[in-house]
Amino acid sequence: MADEDVYICYHDSDQDFATFLTEHLEKEGLKVWRPYGDESSSKGKALVKAKVCIVALSADSLQDKEIEDAISLAYISDKPLFPVALKDFPVLEKGLTFSMKLILAKLNWMFFIPAEDSGDYPLDSMPTLTSSIQREIERVLETRQQQAEEDIESNMEDQQRKGFSRRRAFYKRWNSRQDAVETVDFWEDNFGLATEVTWIQFREAFMKVYQEQIKAQMPEDKIQWIVNILYGDVLELRKVVTRKMYDDFCGDASWGPDRFFLRLMDYAKGSIAMRGVFNMKSTVRLDAVQNLGQFRTAPVITSLLSLLNDNDANMRAVAAIALGKTEVKSKHVVSKLISKLTDDDRLVREATCLSLGHLKAKSAVPHLVKRWRSDLISDVRQAAEVALQQVGSDEAKDALHMTHLLSQEMSSLEAEN
Repeated sequence: MADEDVYICYHDSDQDFATFLTEHLEKEGLKVWRPYGDESSSKGKALVKAKVCIVALSADSLQDKEIEDAISLAYISDKPLFPVALKDFPVLEKGLTFSMKLILAKLNWMFFIPAEDSGDYPLDSMPTLTSSIQREIERVLETRQQQAEEDIESNMEDQQRKGFSRRRAFYKRWNSRQDAVETVDFWEDNFGLATEVTWIQFREAFMKVYQEQIKAQMPEDKIQWIVNILYGDVLELRKVVTRKMYDDFCGDASWGPDRFFLRLMDYAKGSIAMRGVFNMKSTVRLDAVQNLGQFRTAPVITSLLSLLNDNDANMRAVAAIALGKTEVKSKHVVSKLISKLTDDDRLVREATCLSLGHLKAKSAVPHLVKRWRSDLISDVRQAAEVALQQVGSDEAKDALHMTHLLSQEMSSLEAEN
């Protein structure tokens, strides 16, 4: 499957519009992915490989779980998203799911509402859409070239510190609403030169400053969800918040004068998109896991690491598998995976063993040996043995050899008795 410029995400009932859009984009020299034969089952793979994604929004598409999953997959793969609407925004807004609204609502929408008399789609917005897509494709190609010249893994921790994401730049370019932002850093404005504050103090200041902004972006009942993400994922349930922890999360100054809030909302969007993509009922989960190497960016790694602590054991297991697929072997990733070797769920332990083996994580050998020798579940023990064989280090080989010898001696003693 060749890499295409544009992937159009649409409901089957909007096929006429997708054809109309494809023909006009191809006239401008853009390559648009079309499903051919068996490739109709590879939509997720095509979306990951495409450079930009257009989402056709209609009454039917807003009811389609596959469309929602595709939007989430596009978001976590840092794909520039272009919402094109076939109805007026107030009509469609009512049908947006929470995740759709969070990801799409603040982007510039382009409208192709068909004429009532003829049913023809207007062309007024086509030049703007085409030129916008072409500019984003150029930026995507530039970024890919830079990544090809850099060691992504060695820069991963620095990217995480800065909050690196192509979508951040894209969203700043295409933000349709210019919200008022703080002219003073949130920490400095609320805590001055303090080097640490309690979580309670931090939460009170956060709600005072940002509650209304959050209400403008999501239902009021989701405010607590944002607070939970801040406390659980970002601050890792710390009772004391330090200035260093805050600065590390905020990233560099390129986020703008209100970098804390922008970074938090970007993290929230990524969090809900990741959960949508890797949910066991997701229509794109397999494609996402199989193609993670295509978008092993810092936001994806950060989100997967947070999913290792999800309440759903299936989500933890999928996150462990996905981290192995990213091929990122940083100390932070490996140490987080090692901590899951003692998870209460057998599938999580098994998935973690296999991921550590795939990553050839030498530092995990003693922990894998312990799983191999002591886990009560045979599938986990087998996964640990496979992992040790995959690591292939001298320590792993010695551990395998010694354990096999001990097993033979024990079998011999049993036979004698």
